Amino acid sequence: MTTKDLKRGCLVKNTRSDEIGVIVTDEPDCTNSDSQYYKVLTDGKIVSWFKPNIEIYNERAARAFTKRMVR
Repeated sequence: MTTKDLKRGCLVKNTRSDEIGVIVTDEPDCTNSDSQYYKVLTDGKIVSWFKPNIEIYNERAARAFTKRMVR
């Protein structure tokens, strides 16, 4: 995944915490010196997630995986 794939409104998953959220900014958080964090809305709060821990959440793939695991 490239950084250009991470856009405002994109449904994402934090691979470390398994939380699901929505990116609220188009660019990484510039207040941080290394710009490795994105602002994400999750659980009713806006938090910062570390860019390498973010993956685009594919709901269809997640449902298919769950169905395979239940069998």
